[in-house]
Amino acid sequence: MQDHSITLNIVVYGILINGMCEAGKIEDARKLFSSISTKGLKPNVKIYTALIGGLCKEALLDEAEELFLQMEGDGCPPDDVTYNIVVRAFLKRGDKHKVMILLQEMINRNFSPDASTMATLFHDSDYLNMIQNLVSMDRKNKS
Repeated sequence: MQDHSITLNIVVYGILINGMCEAGKIEDARKLFSSISTKGLKPNVKIYTALIGGLCKEALLDEAEELFLQMEGDGCPPDDVTYNIVVRAFLKRGDKHKVMILLQEMINRNFSPDASTMATLFHDSDYLNMIQNLVSMDRKNKS
């Protein structure tokens, strides 16, 4: 791309990383992500989310969670899309404790589960009770 005078800015990196993750080329996406800072650029929330989504898709949840936590430290807090991707991955794994923690964080940040996450939550009454309890606790804390 550089040979063809295409400027590799953060948007181009995001497109490439997202495409690699969608194509299952997670190792290539990781390498490209790691090279961003050497170019004097800083990954944005969309780039982090693309890589986290790719890691979740490949069932690499420990690595996805590590990157998710790293975002905040890098000054790039996760958004609602990032949270929903991570919550769905832990739902798929059946990790109710982690799901509860993430849902509480979402509520604290005024984010909501999206339709896909809610559809997954509706399949288990434990999760519905969990959401009701979290919302009740949030309302009490704001009073």
